[in-house]
Amino acid sequence: MSTETQSPLLGIIPTGRENAQKGHEFASLLGWELREVTKTIQQLRRAGYLICASRHGYFLPDNDEDIEKFANFLSGRAVETQKTLQVFTDYLATNDEDVV
Repeated sequence: MSTETQSPLLGIIPTGRENAQKGHEFASLLGWELREVTKTIQQLRRAGYLICASRHGYFLPDNDEDIEKFANFLSGRAVETQKTLQVFTDYLATNDEDVV
């Protein structure tokens, strides 16, 4: 997505966990599909923007505690994803038959 697509989203993400907004709210405001919002947030994060999330929605961090909490959440999610990946990798390493 181009910078023109990213800019309007970046300009409306609130600061502070208490002001978090759900992705569908951004989609509605911008006339986008929810998937476009989530993909753009992912791209912005990879470009270096610190966009946090909680169960209440997306927000820009207000302090280092916000960043730490989100980093810890991502770390836990990565551990769980790695465990699931290991199950599939182990299966492929030990089974010669196709799954029907």
